[in-house]
Amino acid sequence: MHRPFGPLAVALLGALFALTGCKAPFEGDPVPDGPRDLGEPIVSAPHVWRWVDFPDSKCADGSATGIGVNLSPGATRAFIYFEGGGACWNYETCFGPVPTSFHLDGFDEGSFEGLLTEAYLAQTLFDRRDARNPLADAHFVFVPYCTGDAFMGNAVTRMSGPLGIIEREMHFAGAANVRAFLRRLAPTFADVDHVVLSGSSAGGFGAAFSWWTVKDFFPEARVDVLDDSGPPIDPAGDRWVAWQQTWGVDLPDGCIDCDQRVGAIMDHARRTLTAQGRFGLMSYRNDAIISAFMGLGPWDFEQRLGALADAVDGVRNIEYFIADGALHTFMIIGFDGVRARNGLPLWRWVEQMIDGDPDWTSVR
Repeated sequence: MHRPFGPLAVALLGALFALTGCKAPFEGDPVPDGPRDLGEPIVSAPHVWRWVDFPDSKCADGSATGIGVNLSPGATRAFIYFEGGGACWNYETCFGPVPTSFHLDGFDEGSFEGLLTEAYLAQTLFDRRDARNPLADAHFVFVPYCTGDAFMGNAVTRMSGPLGIIEREMHFAGAANVRAFLRRLAPTFADVDHVVLSGSSAGGFGAAFSWWTVKDFFPEARVDVLDDSGPPIDPAGDRWVAWQQTWGVDLPDGCIDCDQRVGAIMDHARRTLTAQGRFGLMSYRNDAIISAFMGLGPWDFEQRLGALADAVDGVRNIEYFIADGALHTFMIIGFDGVRARNGLPLWRWVEQMIDGDPDWTSVR
């Protein structure tokens, strides 16, 4: 596979820099919660990518989507990766001249075979031949992103255009889709004892917010989150409230103050998940894309990221790798050359996390 990382990076920059935040009306809860009514296991030839349709899933336009799977016989680990690609929450960001989220018009098997997906599948943790990949023998799952809600939503929202003349409907079904996919992935991976949930940018946010859902479907397995450039920090103003209202955000059960501040998500994780799983955050100190997405200036973003790091210092099984610079994402563009100031390669930090190395620690 060739690696069109330059165009991909440019596309991400263009999509996310345009984000602004206004509220939109919210209606409905289209899909029930919970890991009930498991479906049939997925069957596929070993070590080849296969697209699997899910008629009970939805993209933003209401069309069905699916997932890509690459199964490994005898695997005891599964790597589930959420695609990134912006977000939208009002008419301007969803339907304006430059929509700020990818694939709002659908994602199907043809999309899966395109160049953008090829770039994602070329990353190190999907490479079975790379000796540095601790997941080389794992089952692989690629979850496409076509809902504009950072995989958090479960709502149908109507949005009014300029002067209220045009009205469009959005299916913010990211969280509902994740549950639909897990109903078949759970029986497919019945012998798995370790799930690594990951994603970049919007996919990083989605991985973090899906931690509890995945654990529900894999109650006996260790479930880790490797969050690439989706730091759970609070955005500016009332943006978090706007996202919840527009997307119908699925918050973890029993999460205290999660409807008021994003930081409460990590507090809840410490109480409920870190005894059995690890959370690793990778971020650039002055990530220009996520700071714009959050409505924050570079200095405010750096301060809030630093405050998050301070809050989790010393917390068991939560670590971070904060690199200097204002770039965005590590896994998409490739983290082979990224090193801490002490010389530790990022790939080795990831390996330590996944392999349960007791020396795994934070870097900034």
